[in-house]
Amino acid sequence: MSDEIMETETETETVAIQSQDKTFTQDELDRIVADRIAREQRKFEKKLSGIDLDDARDLMQKREDADLERQKERGEFDNILKKTVEKKDLEISAYKSKLQQTLVDGALLSAASQNNAVNPDQVSTLLKGYTRLSDDGSVEVLECQGTMIVVICYQSMTW
Repeated sequence: MSDEIMETETETETVAIQSQDKTFTQDELDRIVADRIAREQRKFEKKLSGIDLDDARDLMQKREDADLERQKERGEFDNILKKTVEKKDLEISAYKSKLQQTLVDGALLSAASQNNAVNPDQVSTLLKGYTRLSDDGSVEVLECQGTMIVVICYQSMTW
């Protein structure tokens, strides 16, 4: 008897869940997304109302400069040097990442196009995980184990 009651309750819950599912048309979905974006935009505009971002950046730069001068006056040169090196290392890493992405993507797309790939973008996406930029600026294609099997020369784009 209790098994029958359990089955009836389970069926009722399933029906209730299925009746709550709703499908949306593309127009309804677009409207919902647009409303959500507008709400978020208003929230950020409210927070940033009356603030000029260029002035804020200038103010933050002045604050950093003043902090640096105070540290110089106190003789905290090790701390200054450490912060400067960290800041420059972050900049260098960002530039290296952008350079690698540009060179690797360019080399893969070019090689795939030259070899008449049906979809060069797809070939590039598939091979991107198996490539790296060497110290001399050439793009290397690697095996799964990380050993180099083919080097794509950046100038000649040969496989």
